[in-house]
Amino acid sequence: MNRLVKAEWYRITHSRNMFRNIILGALLLGVFPICASIGHFNEDLASVLEGSGAFTSFIFLMALPPAYSLISGKVYDRGKLAYYEVMAGNRIRNIVGSKLLSTGMLFLGLSTLSLSAFYAVVGLVNGSGGLDALPWRFLLLIVLLAHTIFCSILITIAFGRPGAAICYIRFIIFDTAALPFLTWLAGSVCGFNSLALHIAHMSIMNRLMMLIADPVDTMLVLHTILGCLFELLLWYAVIYSRMKRKKFK
Repeated sequence: MNRLVKAEWYRITHSRNMFRNIILGALLLGVFPICASIGHFNEDLASVLEGSGAFTSFIFLMALPPAYSLISGKVYDRGKLAYYEVMAGNRIRNIVGSKLLSTGMLFLGLSTLSLSAFYAVVGLVNGSGGLDALPWRFLLLIVLLAHTIFCSILITIAFGRPGAAICYIRFIIFDTAALPFLTWLAGSVCGFNSLALHIAHMSIMNRLMMLIADPVDTMLVLHTILGCLFELLLWYAVIYSRMKRKKFK
């Protein structure tokens, strides 16, 4: 595993201008919360989040997963590297783990800093505005970021070049269209209100909005953590199946 992680870091830092573009992309990502909060810089954290949270959440789902997929796809060379790694006798879990521990952790660290830096400054300067459980909210935000980043990378490993399109379908169409429809169907049409509530919590965008404005409860915590683990295992199973059958493109 250690050898594979070192190889991944070498690919990232020596893939032409890839590392520089990743840094620039992270800096650009940090601009979105600032732009969404223009005219509200003197307000407390709760008010700023209430005003800019919807826009930031949409950018979170619209821009990040396809971008992560495209960048990691460049690093992984459309599946050829995975092919050579399997042929060299490496275990599939080590191949996948090395990519998550290198590219995935790099994306996670930079994205966390970029998305939270502005709000951290607002909270320190203007106060939290009564927003409670800030450490828990921040930890859950990191889990949601890890969910989108790691799954985007796993989708790219599994499908190669079409990974960005599949990420778009997963995180935009499914999350912002299919899940709301299923929530409406379960609650308003079928009368299964408890089921509708759980379906609503399956949406990453909904969970982001809940982190911004709602109390942090057990249902939110469990859906955030278990939802992340379940989907990571799901995409890993897809990768394992395709690599076993030598489907790398």
